[in-house]
Amino acid sequence: MPVYNWFLKGLSLIPGLDQLLSSIPGVIPAGAASISLYPELLPLGTALASLFLVLLTWCLARSTGSDRKTAFASGLVLLAGLAWMGLPCLAGDELLGAALMTLTSICLYRGWCKSFAPLWLLCGFALVAVSTLALGLPGLVFPLLTSLFFLIWRGTFRRGGARDGAIAFGVMLILLCAWGTLVAFSDGGRELLRTELEAQFLAPILYGWELQGRDSWIIFATLALLWLPWTLLVLFLPWECLHRFLRRIGSNRRERPGQGWLWCSLLIGLIVYALLGAVSPLLLPPLLPPLAIL
Repeated sequence: MPVYNWFLKGLSLIPGLDQLLSSIPGVIPAGAASISLYPELLPLGTALASLFLVLLTWCLARSTGSDRKTAFASGLVLLAGLAWMGLPCLAGDELLGAALMTLTSICLYRGWCKSFAPLWLLCGFALVAVSTLALGLPGLVFPLLTSLFFLIWRGTFRRGGARDGAIAFGVMLILLCAWGTLVAFSDGGRELLRTELEAQFLAPILYGWELQGRDSWIIFATLALLWLPWTLLVLFLPWECLHRFLRRIGSNRRERPGQGWLWCSLLIGLIVYALLGAVSPLLLPPLLPPLAIL
């Protein structure tokens, strides 16, 4: 998907930056030339994507109603997890996609919580299009399903069909169709577009259909492993208070719906990955910000 290379190309426009990085011994990872048009910028791109994801985790926490202390702690939780020790070395494009999805989540949440918010929803759905071009199927499905179930949970399902939401959704479709048209009319573009659509959208669905849920547990086990040491907190939670916790979330769905949005984001992502038979830890970064806040 093209967004990460666009991001690196933007960095390459900074005068002298690529030459500076190329002069530093060992800065270019082995095999970088085979995965990017800008191999000398891969480490910087990954570092910036990681930084964006941490900062946007703080922004998501504040947007969904957390105080400054909780938002700051959420960033520390994200940084101190086992996943953060390895993912920034391997998955710059996935981390950038996760950062875009987190920003998308902020915009859509702010938009759906208001009776009329054309700017928030326009930005949100435009970012859905960009997230789709960054991550493929998850970038499209996660924000849309999260929005749908959040509106149902909050009892404002009709809000999704309002004029501002419909226009913003149309803008998202226009952006995706415009990208597809530009690719299709370039040299060899039709074959490239067909390959990308099959690999990024059709193949995961067919693979999940073929598995029929047999490997659904793998993504949960992978997340539990990568979320160490915080996974161990499950052993010390006051489970006897679970019913009060769930009742409080339900009773606050109008006044303080932020936790409901975070739970929808996390659970929708896990369920979709489980249904698709996802096994790679590189797919997990979009789930880490809401999990860190929760």
